[in-house]
Order: sequence, then structure tokens, then C-alpha cells
Amino acid sequence: MDSKFIKNVIQKKQGKEDLHISGVAGTLFGILLVAAATGALVMDGHVPDVLIGVYVVGVMLVGTYILYALKVASQWEKAVVLRLGKFHGLRGPGVFWIIPIVDTVPSWIDISPSASSTPRTRS
Repeated sequence: MDSKFIKNVIQKKQGKEDLHISGVAGTLFGILLVAAATGALVMDGHVPDVLIGVYVVGVMLVGTYILYALKVASQWEKAVVLRLGKFHGLRGPGVFWIIPIVDTVPSWIDISPSASSTPRTRS
């Protein structure tokens, strides 16, 4: 096995956990954040404050769920998905959903083709 690969794996385990939050999920979260604030401003004075609070909290919970549930694997990546600690499958490349808290993505696998040098053999 290549020692460079082993060193890379060890360094990744020692570093911080990569949440791998996609730009799509971040954008949707931002849109929902703006929708919650705008809705609260529009409803102010017309709707009881309790309902405005419930609306804002509900929209923020949906936004937070999308932020952590929507994952995007790049073209040469696959994600290992564990459900309650047991192997559930490989996901990607592309967009996929996980169930936060129940599903975890402990590692992302790079499946890009790489060139390797092999010694020539004489026949």
C-alpha cells in the first residue's frame, strides 16, 4: 500500500470533521432565512405574535434540516453512508439526501482515475 495514502488518511482523521455542506444547501438555507424574516415583517401587526414566532421557528427548522440533509458529491467522489453505525451504502456522484442524526457520512472517497507507473516486462 502507498505510504502517502496512509499518511493522508491519518491526517484527515486527526483534523476537524468535514461536514461537507454543499452550496445548494447553503443557498436554500439562506433563502429560507430571508423568507422567515420577510414573512415576520409582513405579518407584524396583522397576526398574533405567537403565530409569527411559530412561523419563523418552523421555517428555520426546515432550513436547518435541508442544510444538514442535502449533500452533493462531486464528479469523482462517493460518500460512505452509515445508518445507525452500520453500512447503508455508497452515494454519489451528484445530489443525495441523508437523515440527520440517523445517517452519517464518515468519509468521502475519491474515485478519480490516477496513473500509476508499472515496470515493463520483457517477453
